[in-house]
Amino acid sequence: MGGALAVNVELQNYAKDGSEYRIDFEIQPMHAINGELAGFMAIQLAYFDPLTKLANSRLLMDCLRQALVSSARSKKHGALLFIAVDGVEQRNDSSDHDMGDVLQQQVALRLSNCVRGCDTLAHLEGEEFAVLLEDLSENLHQATVQAEIIGNKILAEISK
Repeated sequence: MGGALAVNVELQNYAKDGSEYRIDFEIQPMHAINGELAGFMAIQLAYFDPLTKLANSRLLMDCLRQALVSSARSKKHGALLFIAVDGVEQRNDSSDHDMGDVLQQQVALRLSNCVRGCDTLAHLEGEEFAVLLEDLSENLHQATVQAEIIGNKILAEISK
């Protein structure tokens, strides 16, 4: 075999509404039966939940790894919040699947109104969401208070 390796490629693209989004591909070599390089194939890597447009668990894990490295360098704390919204699974399990989808989209919208630009929102599945808070205070007590303030803001917004 020719030794060609897979590479990851990131492309910036634009939606019809003009918003910019990222598409990640892995380019892999394809070999003929005799082992010769026959071409390449691109596999799109999914990092976003198509329903809510939030990061998925795969992207959240990548962001968490980067946050840990950044935190070690900057000495600033971070936090990871997990949120379960009761009722989403029940709506989706019933015949009213559309209502469950709308509920998940509304939760995503409300969460996005509660966090800062440096934070990562993720829709894990069904009623499960996560918020990765980065760049909190270097002081543990102050960082805890900052995370609590954002957590309380989320609870108030979701409770509406």
